[in-house]
Amino acid sequence: MNLDRQPGRQGDLSIATPYGEVIVRDEGREITFRLFRDLRQSEHSFYLYRYVEQVLYAGVDRFNVDHLNFPTADKSISLARGKSRLDLIYYRQGKIYEVELKSAKMLGIDQTRRQLQELSRYCSNLILAVPDYLRDDAEQLLALMNLPTRIIIDTYPIVKEQ
Repeated sequence: MNLDRQPGRQGDLSIATPYGEVIVRDEGREITFRLFRDLRQSEHSFYLYRYVEQVLYAGVDRFNVDHLNFPTADKSISLARGKSRLDLIYYRQGKIYEVELKSAKMLGIDQTRRQLQELSRYCSNLILAVPDYLRDDAEQLLALMNLPTRIIIDTYPIVKEQ
């Protein structure tokens, strides 16, 4: 959950969730729910949301994210790179980080290979975020594509349903 203390007026509170945004105004007297148009909870959106929260917790200067609506996202930061679109861009201490998140289903397909090749031409600090148990597979994929030094691999934990 992402909290923003200043979404509109002083004292307002905004809470971003994977499903939408909750805005609390007038010292709790007014509560507004803004649901996203597509409420399907995809695996990609779920893990992207958690990854963004992890990045925000570590501290960023500014960021933008695709697929999700964080009230603190800076929509002026373009996610487009060539013919592709990144999942997340953030700045920390003046350095840009460009993130493409892949699930287990998407890591080994041709579309991902083409996308990573495209992104590596346009990104200065590209990060491929994959499930933690797929780090070795991601390293092998990048080696086969002759990209092991152009793309950084980061991982995210998989949450098991109870």
